Amino acid sequence: MVSTSSDLIDGVRRHDPPAWERLVRIYSPLVYHWCRHRAELSAEDAADVLQEVFAAVTRSIGEFERRKANNENGQPGTFRGWLRVLTSNKIHDFHRRNAHKTQATGGSDAIQRLSQVPDLFPGNFDSESPESGEEICEQSILINRLLDELRPRYKEESWKAFWQSELAGRPRQEIANELGISIDAVNMAIFRIRKRLREELEGFLEE
Repeated sequence: MVSTSSDLIDGVRRHDPPAWERLVRIYSPLVYHWCRHRAELSAEDAADVLQEVFAAVTRSIGEFERRKANNENGQPGTFRGWLRVLTSNKIHDFHRRNAHKTQATGGSDAIQRLSQVPDLFPGNFDSESPESGEEICEQSILINRLLDELRPRYKEESWKAFWQSELAGRPRQEIANELGISIDAVNMAIFRIRKRLREELEGFLEE
């Protein structure tokens, strides 16, 4: 089965505006997270690097091929891993520019900062195997984004049933009583949303 993420990337390659908008909507929080919380950039600098990253994606997406982006274990590369490396490169570029500006004015802070850039990425930022805690964080960012996308597709009571059961951990019968619907309706709503979410996650968490 072709993954959702693969379909999305193919759409971006074809210069399909909705595909591009969705790619940015889903992955921009992840890139921003890398810039802010792993590279420790300021909010303003992270926003600037974020724009540079996606500008680079538009130029380079045609060159991305999983068989050419193999990781260190020889497995096919992923879009998320490719995007991670691209972000790392843009962060390095950002620090180099700052170092050159500072050097021109006789300062040394940015030069020292540039020398420390590799240390900003614990667990080998350029690797396809980031630390487990960071991987969980990245997955949470993507899951939350996909949940935001899914919510408008379902009736309010169906979404409440899913949310209260799967995320709040409440008993299904209690949810049914509160919403004034049958337990079968609660079960069906949860089944449908979980199925759709699982299909989406197969594409994005493996990408």
